Amino acid sequence: MVIGLDGIHKSYVSGFWMHRRRVLRGLDLHIEAGEAYGLLGDNGAGKSTTLRILLGLASPDGGTGTLLGAPLGDARSRRRLGYLPETPSFHDQLTALEFLTYMGRLSGLQGSDLRVSALALLDRLELGQARDLRLRKMSKGMLQRLGLAQALLGEPELLVLDEPMSGLDPQGRKLVRDLILEQRHAGRTVVFSTHILSDVEIVCTRAGILRQGTIERTLRIDDLGRLGAASVEVQAAGLTPQAAASLKSLARHVVQTGPTWLFTVAPGTPLRELVQGILAAGADVQSVVPRRASLEEVFLGSPVPAASVTVPQQPVPAPIEVEA
Repeated sequence: MVIGLDGIHKSYVSGFWMHRRRVLRGLDLHIEAGEAYGLLGDNGAGKSTTLRILLGLASPDGGTGTLLGAPLGDARSRRRLGYLPETPSFHDQLTALEFLTYMGRLSGLQGSDLRVSALALLDRLELGQARDLRLRKMSKGMLQRLGLAQALLGEPELLVLDEPMSGLDPQGRKLVRDLILEQRHAGRTVVFSTHILSDVEIVCTRAGILRQGTIERTLRIDDLGRLGAASVEVQAAGLTPQAAASLKSLARHVVQTGPTWLFTVAPGTPLRELVQGILAAGADVQSVVPRRASLEEVFLGSPVPAASVTVPQQPVPAPIEVEA
């Protein structure tokens, strides 16, 4: 097992009255080698805190954990991973190549191999032409890609990325997604937090939903594709308003756009009756499209078959409280 967190608790004290805010409440997280795991949660859910505890950058108030077979905080395990923080800081007087060379030396890399590796990563992150550009002149998206390049130095066994898509345009997001897939296909382990659910569906093997200080659900992404259709969208043209009104009782939702009607219905009998009714009214059925559950629907609380999710054995904790 690459990552094992068991019963992790973490609180922070802040403000004049030193109020204590509980962030993590008995969090359990287990990730095997070769997985790409997406950690999902709202702002303030504890995603960054979880990653910081995992990396030994913060200490838990309670619980135990291992990272790459060593206890949390063991420096030996940190040498085998790459990390991109949510808000990375850079020495902005350096050039991109100087920065990667400096970071590589801190990681124990040296000589011509380090330069070759740094140049290759700059090219892979589409920063090759900016290798001599001072960091202070780079855009946020360029700096985000440079941060990912330093995380990849030395081909780490484990890649930990905190909001890696932050500040990236669509092309940059695709680039990062492709890199995560490359790491996964090379047998390495990737853990990243994000708000962008579509990216998780594309690159991850599993995703965990972090709420109220614990992992509320763990979902295997492959299971989404095996779910039966939750609903079916039927697009029709040529319906009169009277005919459409007579068919609305079969549908969960109906939308009209000009001459086109879009019905959302349940699979099975309602679908058959709707299609037959459209044809009987002399209208055309333009498309019939089944819709499976998406990760976004799961995240927002739509029901998912029990076989698709793992729910923690302990009851879901009460909402986070602020205590004196």
